[in-house]
Amino acid sequence: MLKYFLFSIFLVLLSSPAISSDDDRTLRLYNWEDYMPQFVLDDFEKQTGYHVEQIYYASDELKEELIIRTGGKGMDLIMGASDGFMNYISQGGVISKFDPTLTPNLAHIDPSWNKYYPGLSDHAAPFLWGTLGIIYRKDLVKQHVSSWADILQPDESLHGKILMLQDRRILFTPALKLLGSSSNETKYENLQQAAELLNKQQPHVASYKYFDISEESELIVGSIWMALAYNGDALALRKYSDNIEYIVPKEGTFIWADYIAILEASTKKPAAHAFINYINSPEIAAKLAESLNYASPNLAANKLLSKEFLNDPLIYPPIAVINKSEVLLPIKGRTMSYYNNIYTNLLVQ
Repeated sequence: MLKYFLFSIFLVLLSSPAISSDDDRTLRLYNWEDYMPQFVLDDFEKQTGYHVEQIYYASDELKEELIIRTGGKGMDLIMGASDGFMNYISQGGVISKFDPTLTPNLAHIDPSWNKYYPGLSDHAAPFLWGTLGIIYRKDLVKQHVSSWADILQPDESLHGKILMLQDRRILFTPALKLLGSSSNETKYENLQQAAELLNKQQPHVASYKYFDISEESELIVGSIWMALAYNGDALALRKYSDNIEYIVPKEGTFIWADYIAILEASTKKPAAHAFINYINSPEIAAKLAESLNYASPNLAANKLLSKEFLNDPLIYPPIAVINKSEVLLPIKGRTMSYYNNIYTNLLVQ
């Protein structure tokens, strides 16, 4: 409840004179916490004179609520999942179309991303990408981990030691892939089978949330032994323990990509274009990938990365993993309502 209380306060502040006043030298980025290194923002300010202030969201649900209620007023840039940005385009009036004359560095982006999300490249630029999988403590989990069944139908020793991410689409992926379905499944009977797997797993789950990736993480202190997680989370946690293991289950997963875009409500679109162009310069894009432990969609940046980084299968998954994976596509209407209902029921049990 606290995060919703704080979110309500933020909505009030967003419309207040102190926040909504047009500070000509400040850009506001709506982003995940710890997802834009401070050195990048500092360097951008030195080069352009623009200070970037970050506004954090705790979940995609809160992000969407703010966009719906404010239209993005008071902010300039937004970071988010690719499928959500496709929805913004279909809605219209949420994110602005790029001026290519102001973003020449977007030419460095791998054009293969365009085939996954046709039309998105005109409005949003891929930032980083990676996989969804299972993180576990190899010193505590004694059984071999290779399948989504290992987290959905866990050994009794894992009772109360599992953490699942707080995201409705992502939460369904392990169940759907275990059943041989697509992460973009829309058939009711297949979704119902996935829901049954998630409901049976629920008693074993300690919580549904985004977990800490610091030295105080639940996985580091040992209160959680296994978690649904992103590949970069595993690399971040390995700094604190050699017992952190990450696998992409044999059934496959989805390849996620986060995008950055300019909000239509922004009053500083030229400066916002400058920021997107800046983070897509090869040198900065390479530093972003190394700092955040995720793969870069910037082909010129990849040429600057070390062989060790490029050859790390946790960062750049092997072709065999990619071939068994897919990207998330937008889901709407009754199917999305069904996802929402199952997700809500899991959280309140």
